[in-house]
Amino acid sequence: MRYSGDEADARCPRLPLFQGQGAELSSLPLWCPQSIAEQAGVDETAGGLGIGPGIGPLTQQLCLRAGKVCAVEVDERLKPILDVTVGNFSNLEILWGDVLKQDIPALVKEKFGTLRPMACANLPYYITSPFSRRCWKRSASSPSPSWCRRK
Repeated sequence: MRYSGDEADARCPRLPLFQGQGAELSSLPLWCPQSIAEQAGVDETAGGLGIGPGIGPLTQQLCLRAGKVCAVEVDERLKPILDVTVGNFSNLEILWGDVLKQDIPALVKEKFGTLRPMACANLPYYITSPFSRRCWKRSASSPSPSWCRRK
């Protein structure tokens, strides 16, 4: 069941998040990561590129659906949290670094092989445009983007 606006705020528990690396993180309704993964059409034929997994709610949903997930996180302080929240998924690889410094087509080709590449994220506003430009430089190994942009 999906909720929106005030109804979602009233009915859905929230995940506590914290600020770091310039991201504007406050709280995220629990239904949001599930909805992003479902609406993106992620399934076992997909390779999910997760940008900034944070504490892992969207990454969990991608791992439950995708053939492989590669998440890129800049904030290494999240390692112990991600070990707990997503550490048991055998189809997950976390790369530590800035996604804007990655060669996205090369990363997708190397990590996903013949899987259908998809980029899924709850992006901070300041990286939405730079990352979008990288995804929309379409090639056979460019991921299909699906994300929410934070205000």
